[in-house]
Amino acid sequence: MSLAKNNLSEDMQPAFGRTKIPGIEWMRVLAITLVLVLHAKPISPCKNSSVPFLFFYPIAAFYDFVACLGVPLFFLISMFLLEKRLQQERDYLGARLKRLLVLFFFWTAIQFLIWGLTLVSGLEGSESLAGHSLLATVLVGGPSLPMVGDSVIYFISDLVLLTAFHFLVRGYLRTKKARIMAIVLCVVFFPLGPLCKSLLFSKEQYSPLAGFLGMEYYSPLNFLVFIPIAIWLNESYLGLSNARRVWRGGSRLQVLIGVYLLLLMGEIGVRLFTDMPFRVYARPSLPFGAWVLMEIALRIRSAPLWVIKASSLTLGVFAIHKYWILVVKLFIPDLPIISAEMFQSCRIDAADPIRLFLVAGLTYATAKVLARLSVFRPFVS
Repeated sequence: MSLAKNNLSEDMQPAFGRTKIPGIEWMRVLAITLVLVLHAKPISPCKNSSVPFLFFYPIAAFYDFVACLGVPLFFLISMFLLEKRLQQERDYLGARLKRLLVLFFFWTAIQFLIWGLTLVSGLEGSESLAGHSLLATVLVGGPSLPMVGDSVIYFISDLVLLTAFHFLVRGYLRTKKARIMAIVLCVVFFPLGPLCKSLLFSKEQYSPLAGFLGMEYYSPLNFLVFIPIAIWLNESYLGLSNARRVWRGGSRLQVLIGVYLLLLMGEIGVRLFTDMPFRVYARPSLPFGAWVLMEIALRIRSAPLWVIKASSLTLGVFAIHKYWILVVKLFIPDLPIISAEMFQSCRIDAADPIRLFLVAGLTYATAKVLARLSVFRPFVS
């Protein structure tokens, strides 16, 4: 079969990280779209009064509970493909770790370069590294940038740790009982970690244990749960050939959807009446939401050419998009706020959706150009 017939063929696979599963291509495109929307935020939520709150809450809920699925979905895809390749190639671990480390140091160096340019130019919001641990800054992918915040390259350093841990524990997660126990322990730790931190440490107090319990958004602890899920998905999905695939565990999808909706309703209720007690990615609904999407993806039999082309550039788009957000914000500042008495001081900025479309187009175009240059292709494709 060929790409022209909307399927991925055996001989079209690049050497690293690609897949013959069309649904994975769809999920990559969905994940990067959610990441772009989350970071560019085409509409800014607000809850300054009862009417604006009712108007803007669905938008805030979308960012909190839907757009946040982008990064967890990327982690689950990566863990799923890792397990798939380890089943086929015992020596794949070394090649993957080498590849991830090269990617990490390359994009971290780019982050430092962009940060240095903002510092030299005197851009408002630029911060020096004085008082910051250089090692800690490197491990999270480089220093923060003005107007766009932290680096996204922590994703790659987390993948390095998760890849090594996945390899070590996969042999212990072969039974259904072991996988269920691992998933339960990870999910239960999401609310218990911050709770224990608040009970044991003051806000000003910090220690390695406090950091461990705090579950920062970049902590690999948030994504450990995807290791047993990835193993479970691989055991259910049998890629026998391009023409014939077998799926086991059909009733599990309905159960997962039910669990996901229950957790989601619980988190939305907590969000309505209190400050969100969870960290961004330490929420029980997120792994189950990503799991549901992957269960659906593995039932998809074809992907159009535009999805396959876009999917091949998701690494570059993920790494580059915040730089374009910074550039676009510099050249397109906030427009006059559209306001009315009912909205009081709520912010409806007409520049936000314009910036999103510009960022998406410029980022994709940049990744596409870099993918055509042999020296940069491994870093974006």
